[in-house]
Amino acid sequence: EEHILFESQIQDVFNYQTSLVAMFKEGELKLVNQRYLDFFGKDSIEELDKKEEDIDQLFLEHKEFLYSTPEQKWFDVALENEGKLFNVKMSNAEKEARHMIMKLRRIPERDQHVIISLDDVTELNLMSLFDKESADHDKMEADHGAVIKMMKVVYDNAAELKLHNFYKGLTIIHSAVLVKVTEEEVILKTSFSQLKIIEIAKHMTISSEVFPADVVCHKVNSVDFDMQTVSFSKMQFMQRTATDRELLRLEPEPKHTISLFYHDTKFFGDILIVDISLRSIKAQLNALPAGLKEGETVKISLVLPTGQQPLNITTEAEVYRVEETTHQFYLVLLFELSPAFKERLNEYMYHRQLALIREFKALGSS
Repeated sequence: EEHILFESQIQDVFNYQTSLVAMFKEGELKLVNQRYLDFFGKDSIEELDKKEEDIDQLFLEHKEFLYSTPEQKWFDVALENEGKLFNVKMSNAEKEARHMIMKLRRIPERDQHVIISLDDVTELNLMSLFDKESADHDKMEADHGAVIKMMKVVYDNAAELKLHNFYKGLTIIHSAVLVKVTEEEVILKTSFSQLKIIEIAKHMTISSEVFPADVVCHKVNSVDFDMQTVSFSKMQFMQRTATDRELLRLEPEPKHTISLFYHDTKFFGDILIVDISLRSIKAQLNALPAGLKEGETVKISLVLPTGQQPLNITTEAEVYRVEETTHQFYLVLLFELSPAFKERLNEYMYHRQLALIREFKALGSS
C-alpha cells in the first residue's frame, strides 16, 4: 500500500511539471509525466522503450553533449554528477532533434530511485555552437520530412513546380511536374535543357506557391533523358528564394585578366574571376598574399574582352570573404565604381548575358 501510495503521489507531482520528468529505479524506467509521454507521442508508459539498451540510446550523439559511448553510459555519468546540468539531444515523436537541459537527482530514502528532468531550450538555437555539422544535419533531416509532405500536396493536386538553376551565372527556369513522391526519393519531369543543367550542376532549386520557402535539392540520384525525368533526395528549405538575387552575377569569358595589388605590391600568383557583378567579384587564387585578411582594402585591375575595345577597370575593393579549399583560395571583393565605369560594366554584363543564352540554347539542342 505504501508503494502504491508513493507512486500515486509522485505521478501527481510529475504531471504538474512543465519539464519532461521521469523516474528510474536501478536504471530502469518506472514512471513518467504527461509531458514526457507527449514528447514521444505515447499514451502510456507501457508504450515506451524501457529496456536498458533503449534507455542508453535516449540521448543522441552531439559534440560536448551527454550521450552513451562504448566506454561509458550516460546514466552512469549523470549518477556520478548528481545535480549537474547536462546538455542533451533527443528526438521527439516528429523525429525532430531537440536541445534539452537535463538534471538528475536521487530520491531521499528511496534506494536506487532517481528522477531526471528535461527542459527544452531548442528555440535558443545553441546546438550549432557546440556542433555545427551535426546541427546542420539535424535541420536537413527535419526539413526533408517537411518538404516530402509539401511535395505530396503538390502531387495530389497535380500542381506545377518551377526549377531554378544557373548556367555560368545565367538563371535558367523551367516548369516541372511531379511523377513520384516517396520518403526516399522524388521524381519529376521537366524539359531536356533543364535536365542538361541538372546533370552538370548536380543540384537544383524548386519553387512553388505551396511551399513556405524555396527548396534546394542537395543530391541528384539520376537523370533520365529518355523519360525526361530526374530523381533526387536530401532536400532542404532555403532561407532566401531562388529569385532573390540583389545583382546579376555572371561568369566572364575565359580570356579575361585580373591583377591584384596588396599594400601596393602586385600579387604574382595565378588568379581568375569566378563571377562578377556591378558591385563584387569572386576570384580564385592558387595562394593568398601574405597577411591578407577580411575587411582589408586591395586594388584590382580588370581587363574584360568585348566585341570592340576591351573594358579596363581599376578600382579599390574591400575583402569581404576569404574561403579556402584543399587546393584553392577564393576572395569575394566588394567595390563601388564611378557612374561611367558602372555604365560600361553594365553594358558588358548585358552582352555577356546574351552570349550565355545563345551558348545555353546550343547546349540544349546538342
